[in-house]
Amino acid sequence: MNKFKKSKFFIFFLITISLIGGLLFSPVSSHFISFSSNIISTIDRMIARPVTFVLNEKDRLFDLMKTYKENGDLKKALYTIEEKANKVDSLDDENSQLRQLLDLKEQDQNTIKIASEVIARSPSAWTNELTIDKGTASDVTKSMLAISNGGVIGAVTQVSADSSVVTLLSNEKNSSPISVKIQTETGFVYGIITGFDSKNSTFIVSQLNSFSGVTEGASVLTSGLGTYNAENLLVGKVLSVSKGKDQLNDVILVQPAADFSDIQAVILVRN
Repeated sequence: MNKFKKSKFFIFFLITISLIGGLLFSPVSSHFISFSSNIISTIDRMIARPVTFVLNEKDRLFDLMKTYKENGDLKKALYTIEEKANKVDSLDDENSQLRQLLDLKEQDQNTIKIASEVIARSPSAWTNELTIDKGTASDVTKSMLAISNGGVIGAVTQVSADSSVVTLLSNEKNSSPISVKIQTETGFVYGIITGFDSKNSTFIVSQLNSFSGVTEGASVLTSGLGTYNAENLLVGKVLSVSKGKDQLNDVILVQPAADFSDIQAVILVRN
């Protein structure tokens, strides 16, 4: 029985070797090998393409993430630079205003001068008023004029212990009529600031005691008469001379000496 099994295995082995040898040395073998090689190459290409695509996309993704991070870092750096530049510009503006106020304070002959800083200015009332950090505790009164940025900007209208409200001359509803004088070749012409022309950005001076000799470009100063007794403070220059709306009274439009757009520091003045 064992001999029979061994002979069967030997015969199967010989047949298998014969078949393999026939395939290897027969003409069909080359076609079979070529066909197999093509299938393997095709499968290899099919597998290689998505793998290569994934590897390439991975590199692109890493580059994109790196670029995104660099952009974020650059934006942060740019924001920091802009923030510092804005602070420098703001400090430069404030220093410029303080230097102008110091010059005015030294040149001004009025008795009382109080330096203050602007602590509030509402956008909705930007042209009407602002609040400063000095009040009755610093000897502020309602009879004081406010100067900044090269000229008179308004008058104190409300006072509390540690703050005050300055009504600006750019307020169209002028509640603080300030007496002024206009330089002429023969002396002064006196009048009162009664309003503000927002269209031309000019003060309206009326109630003149005379109209003679007033010319464009003439200096307009505070007269020291009336409630606000600080005198010889620069208000502006004459822009035009004309008749008022009633065609009876003469009206002078005055170009302000002060810049009302950015007021950070103020000096209050009275005699």
